[in-house]
Amino acid sequence: MRTPPYKILITRAAGDDLKCLIQGIDEADPEIPGVGADKVYVKAFADQWCDLAGKSSRLGMQLRIHELTEVSPPKWPTGKLRLAAASELDLLYEWMKGFAEDAGTKNVRVPEDWIPGAVKAEQVYLWDDDGPVSMAIWGRATDSGVSIRGVYTPRDKRNRGYASAVVAAVSQMWLDRGKRFICLFTDLANPTSNHIYYELGYRPVVDVDDYLFD
Repeated sequence: MRTPPYKILITRAAGDDLKCLIQGIDEADPEIPGVGADKVYVKAFADQWCDLAGKSSRLGMQLRIHELTEVSPPKWPTGKLRLAAASELDLLYEWMKGFAEDAGTKNVRVPEDWIPGAVKAEQVYLWDDDGPVSMAIWGRATDSGVSIRGVYTPRDKRNRGYASAVVAAVSQMWLDRGKRFICLFTDLANPTSNHIYYELGYRPVVDVDDYLFD
């Protein structure tokens, strides 16, 4: 699947299945800028795609998908979980831009294009300790689970347990609502976030590599 102008995402494919997949993509969408997939399969796709398209590839982000089925409660900081309000949009735009900068990501959606809708849909949660101090956003809901993204704490509020609190609280909220699991992506280049999520009960499912085409 692909949402232009972003990279294509593929499921597991090897051998003749991979060859057939690449031929079909070349016919339908030959200008893909990159690919993301299970690292066991993605390099073969990138190599074969570049052979076909006459391009070169370079490794981008290396990610890990985690799954949680039971929250290990953190040491709760002061404050409480609450929904973000429409009056806080400017702050949320600033935080999402800070998130993208810290993550080193490019070609991300402009927060002004989607944050208002996420706030209206009650997807954006804040940890509030005499004012907003950390953020987490849920989405991609299915019958079985939801995904958490956009976890961000401004630099002057870090190392106080706020990110752990907001992620744990939102995760528990959805488990209490009947979801079987909560999932999230982490950047393997950021050991701090991987450690935080592991402490909360998130466990690795699969590693995903991104390759960009030039």
